[in-house]
Formats: sequence, structure tokens, C-alpha cells
Amino acid sequence: MERDGKSSDPGRSAQDELAQAKRLLDKTRQQLEAGRPEDAPTAARYERLLRISASLLEAGDSDLLLGRILDAAIEMTEAERGLVLLREGTRGTLEIRRASPKIDAATREDALVYSRGVVEGAIQDGRTLLCGDATTDSRFSTQRSVIDLGILSLVCVPLRAGQHGEIVGTLYLDNRTSRGIFTPQDVSFLEGLAGIASLALVQLRTVEGLRRENVSLRREAHRRYSFPELVGDSPAMQELFLRIRQLLTDTSTVLISGETGTGKEMVARAIHFNGPRRDKPFLAISCAALAENLLESELFGHVRGAFTDAHADKPGLLEAAGEGTVLLDDINQMSPQMQSKVLRVLQEREVRRVGGVQTISVAARILCATNEDLHAMVQSGTFRQDLYYRISVIPLRLPPLRERQEDVPALAARFLQRFCREKQRQVILGDTALDLLCRFDWPGNIRQLENEIERAVVFAEEGGTIRPEDLSEEIRITAGEPTGDEAAKDRSKRRFLTKRLASYERYLVLQALAAEDGNVSRTAKRRGLTRQGLQQKMKRLGLARPGSKKTPPNSSHEQDAP
Repeated sequence: MERDGKSSDPGRSAQDELAQAKRLLDKTRQQLEAGRPEDAPTAARYERLLRISASLLEAGDSDLLLGRILDAAIEMTEAERGLVLLREGTRGTLEIRRASPKIDAATREDALVYSRGVVEGAIQDGRTLLCGDATTDSRFSTQRSVIDLGILSLVCVPLRAGQHGEIVGTLYLDNRTSRGIFTPQDVSFLEGLAGIASLALVQLRTVEGLRRENVSLRREAHRRYSFPELVGDSPAMQELFLRIRQLLTDTSTVLISGETGTGKEMVARAIHFNGPRRDKPFLAISCAALAENLLESELFGHVRGAFTDAHADKPGLLEAAGEGTVLLDDINQMSPQMQSKVLRVLQEREVRRVGGVQTISVAARILCATNEDLHAMVQSGTFRQDLYYRISVIPLRLPPLRERQEDVPALAARFLQRFCREKQRQVILGDTALDLLCRFDWPGNIRQLENEIERAVVFAEEGGTIRPEDLSEEIRITAGEPTGDEAAKDRSKRRFLTKRLASYERYLVLQALAAEDGNVSRTAKRRGLTRQGLQQKMKRLGLARPGSKKTPPNSSHEQDAP
């Protein structure tokens, strides 16, 4: 039956619940002072209640707080088991948020079955539900799970949240060994706990809302600034990505330095195409590929008749780029005369076409790249000091591949996917071949690795695995099998790199499937694979067929995105 006496008011706020608990505690203390020691257990309960309410201000984890509430409810009553059930909004499905240890994982589904029927009744009525013997209570005659599980005593207290105190869950306790175990004093104590839980729910939903917003913002940032053309999860690359993000909206000149083949132009493109100039032209020119007079004409333009074959006016790259971006690659190869002219452009932000007299304003952002140490060139007198300081406002250094060998598996997977698609071949990278790639120092950096994978895709057996003999002789000889302690360290590194490669490959397959709404046939066709080949790859990677009961890994590999 429902408990006698004053019932819980559905509209009462959590603060009112706590205030009532405080009043009851004060009253109990007065009774103790008047010589009523039998009220000592009640005082202990309300002391516990206030301690929990104080912990609400300190708890950083609302789930932990709900656990404290459930533990206190079981400890201060004679309940055998307990649950905290919550749902989103007023129509969501009730789910177990906290459960006592006696409700283990194997019985959670049964707990949901029998508790949902009881809880829904308490929620609809809006009052605390108290039952001394469920086996004889007519309210549970249709709740077979309650009878079958031998539940005798139970109590169910609504939990409220929001400005209007809507019921969003319950605190549920039961006992399978004794009838009438829960007293009216127990119910008063539990209603005080429910008031605290209501405050916890407000905090819980606020925190979870902020967490969801944070995840959403991180995903949006990843989508906008993931730099898909750049691959690397090493600390050096993560630091580089952070620097790139910080300067996307800036207009300062950037000096990108790094060895040949490290991807300097790709970094310049990432800066341009992820920034506000993405819709404007991106123009690149190698200062080492042209003679001085041709380089000047290409950069600044020329007027008709300026030199032989100048049959018409022609704008230079700095003018044609408009408000876009111009990359001056290999700027270390620029002659002293051209260095002087480029310095003037950077200082005055205007150019004069070869053979012309009119000045033209320059609005383009200028990026520079070098594979030499410009500071050392300044010291040796082969590069202008004033130009060096002008172009190196923001320096970016690209680490060579030997300094970030943990990125080799991800880079190899990216190149393998690309060349298999371009050459319409289906091969995978074997572990032994990957070991050799990871041990190699790569003097030619990423470009050399790219060429190596392309060659291996050509020589590997169709539908087979890239083996060591498919790699170049330089790789096989230089990255031979280590021995002794070095071999033990290498085996550990090999396992790590193999795992990283599989993780990255899973990410690529999942992304491809997602783009085709999980359609295997369409995904295979778009990627130049056969349906059977893609299915074999999915099986090897432990990915389930879309629509099957097995859930493929997804978010756990998000960190491996390029």
C-alpha cells in the first residue's frame, strides 16, 4: 500500500527537500536533548543526509554523487538492493544509472524489467511508493517479474529535475527476505536523499551538456582543422598542427623550413586552404627552377616590349594571386639581386612589372620555404640578413621522417590506399615489410617513402601482400634484422607500429564506408576494389559487415585520423 501520512509534493523543489531535512534534524536534536534516546538512529540518518548535501558542493562527478546517495540509502535502511534509474526528458526510456553490487551485470536486464513497472507507476502518480509485501499487493498482480523474483518489501522515491520539478527518474530499494522492512522514517530519509539527488541531476545534466558541447566543438575543430593532406600523430607533428592552427587567420609572413621531401608545400597549402583565403588563388613558384630574369618576370610580371618575346602585358604571380597566397619555394636559391627586390615588395607591399613604371599594390599573403639553414646562410653572407628577418616572422620547422618514425605506418597506409586506387590493384602491407620501413632512416623523407610504396604496389602480387623482396635493395640492406638487445627493443616497437598501422587502416575503411552509407559494394567500386577484396580486408581488420550485430570499432580510432 502507499505510505500513510504526508506524501511527497510533486512540485516541491530540491531546495525545499533539503530545508525539510534540516528542520527534521533540528527537531530530532531537540528531542534527544529532552531525553528520547530512541530517536538517535533518526538523528544519525539526518546527520548523514546533511553530509551528503555538503558533498554535493564538492563532488566533481555527478555519477559518483548518485553512487553515494544509493550507498547511503542502503546503509541507513535495511534494503538488500538498490537502483537509481534516470531518463532523458519526460518520455525517454528509463535506464539504470547506478546499481548496488548485488545487482550484477548478469541480472541488470531482469532488474530493468521488474523495476520499470514499479518505477513507471511511481512516476505517473508522482508520489513515493511504499510496499510491505509485494506478493499480496494487488498493485503488483500484473508485475510477474516482481513475484517471480520473490521481492517482498520495496520503496520507490521519484527524482526531479528542471525548473518545474519534472520527474526524470527514481531511487528504488527492495528486500527479498523480509516483509514491511521500510518504515515511515525510512521514507522521510529517502525523500531527503531524493531532494539531494534532484540537485545532483541538475549538475549532472549541466556537466553532460558541457561535455557534449565540448565533444561537438572538438569534432568541429577536427573537421575544420584536421589537415587531411598532412599525416602524423607524433608529438613533433602535433606541435606543428597546433602552430598551423594558431596562424591560420594571421597575415604575417611564414618561413617553412625542412629537409627535401618533408612536405613543405603541403604545409603551405594547409595554411592557405584552411584559412580565410581558401577561396582565393594559391600560387607556388620554385626559386631554384628559373633563371633570375625569368623568376623576376614570373613574380612581378612584365609589360609589352620589356624583352624579346614580351608581346603583351603579363601580370606576375604576386599580382595574379590577388588576396590569395603565394609560396616562394627554395627561397635560399634566390640570387642577391632578387633578394633585394623581394625585400622591397615585402616592405612596400607593391610591385613594378619588368619594363614598367607603374606600381601595383600586393594584397597576397607570402609564404616562404627553404631546405637550407637560412640563419647559417646569413652568418656566411650568402643570404640577406634584413630579408631573413622579414620572412621569418613566424618560423615553422618540419621534422625529418627519421625524427618521427612512429608516423611511418600511418603514412605508408595513406600511400598504399592511394596507389592501390590509382593503379587499380589490391595489395596489403605485410608485417615484415613494415618492420623494414619503420627501421629505415629515410634520407629522402616522406617523398622517398611515397616512392617506395608506389614501387612496392607495382611489384607485389595482385591480391597478395607486400613482402621484403618487393622493397628496394637500399631498404632491405640498410634496415636489416637487428640482433641482441636491439632486436628485443625492435620487436616491442614493431608490435606498437603494427598496431598503429592496423588502427589507421581501420579508420580509413570506416571513413570510406561512412561516405557510402555502409554500402560495401559501392564503397569497393569507388575505391577501385572488388567487393570480395573489401570484405576480406574488413575481416582482417575485425570490422563487422554493416547491419550485422557485431559493432565495428569507430570512435576509438578517431585519434588516428590524419
